[in-house]
Amino acid sequence: MEHFTITHSLNFSETAVISFYGAGGKTTLMRRLAAEMAAAGKKALLTTTTRIYKPQETAFFCSDDLEQAVQELREHFRNNDLAVLGKSILPDGKVEGIEPGQVGFLRDCLQVSVLVEADGAKGKPLKGFAPYEPVIPSSADYIIPVLGGDALGSFISPANTHRLEHFLESTGTKEGEMVNGSILARAFKYMLKIGMKQAPRAYACPIINKGDLIVSPETSALEITGLIRTGYEGPLPEKLLVTAGREDWPVKIILNLKPTKPPALVSCVILAAGKSARMGADKMALTVGNKTILKQTLDNVAAAGFEDIVIVTSPGRTGPVPASRFEPHRTISINVVKNCRYQEGMSASLKAGLQAVEPAAQGVLFALGDQPQVPPAVYNRLCENYMNNLALVTCPVFMGKRGNPVLLDRRTWPALMNLTGDKGGRDLIENMDRDKINYVDVDTPSILWDIDSPEDYLVYLDHLFTSSKRI
Repeated sequence: MEHFTITHSLNFSETAVISFYGAGGKTTLMRRLAAEMAAAGKKALLTTTTRIYKPQETAFFCSDDLEQAVQELREHFRNNDLAVLGKSILPDGKVEGIEPGQVGFLRDCLQVSVLVEADGAKGKPLKGFAPYEPVIPSSADYIIPVLGGDALGSFISPANTHRLEHFLESTGTKEGEMVNGSILARAFKYMLKIGMKQAPRAYACPIINKGDLIVSPETSALEITGLIRTGYEGPLPEKLLVTAGREDWPVKIILNLKPTKPPALVSCVILAAGKSARMGADKMALTVGNKTILKQTLDNVAAAGFEDIVIVTSPGRTGPVPASRFEPHRTISINVVKNCRYQEGMSASLKAGLQAVEPAAQGVLFALGDQPQVPPAVYNRLCENYMNNLALVTCPVFMGKRGNPVLLDRRTWPALMNLTGDKGGRDLIENMDRDKINYVDVDTPSILWDIDSPEDYLVYLDHLFTSSKRI
């Protein structure tokens, strides 16, 4: 899925200067980004403004004559997507970097993205900065401060911190202190400050890499996000990423840094592509008053505050009302996806919905189109609970019975994408450790009901009639 790529998470323009600095695997992330770009048919030039090791797997160009380098690279990019450029080979075998003022020229002249490694960390997860570091080109469109999540729980020492004395000074810490979320937040604040000073017009996105080595990545990410938000001077970046740069699905967590937004974006996928075999007709088109069952479900979802809604239907169905029919002060994106493989079962609809949600979504709440009786309060309660802990699965429970809708964190999506046949979230939940699931008690049995047959439809109508008389 493109949602898990660094490219989609950063959402950068066709050609951009992207500068990585810090510690904790920034070289791996930079090369991963370059590989993603090449896979998408985009071209990228990797370089440094300091020193790097000579790459073994990518075409390497080395010249202190910029015009000559441009000529050679222009020819190379006619038939290739990636290249590495250095100024010279140093006695220790490292590549000497180019001048920061040359980076923007290379981007504009070659019409390729330029990925810049702006400092070194000697393979350590934490880093302090000497007065001359990092060396970020002023032409940078994006700056990516990186720290290693594997530092959490360790003790600050020369073994895990490059330029220890500078790190202690900039974070107000002491050697021997245990690294926690507060220390990483302070480090990021300092990195953002020096980064934006060198490239003031750049878009910043801090990354905690090696997220696969963090014991509780969701707890740590939420804590660090909250601490960065607090007392930050200057415009805040939009988001923070937790990544595992060496894995096939690298972007594990995306959190909002803007105080006006909730910490995580939750999209809603309404599953409405069933065969309606037991009903004998398209149950989503059945009406109650002036609304169809699907329309009522959509109205409840929209009333709960979702702004990114995907409706998965099967071919031949009529799409729901457009977003403009809802409250005019809200921006709601409603995307209707036709699942041409709906006869393969629930798994095909889950995949179609996931691929259509907003790339920055951290969670997706899967609502069933044939549950029009689930009130907005249930959707709200699930989302509010999820925001507190980013559990892998958040699902409602009524009197000890689990029901729908179910909210699934993005870290479960690879497993969903591997499902086949008529399997869905239930199969995922049944094979998951209990401590990864957040069961949320609700006060309505509606989470246990769906409309599969004519009898179910009559029960639903009777329930509505009884409720209206009671009111």
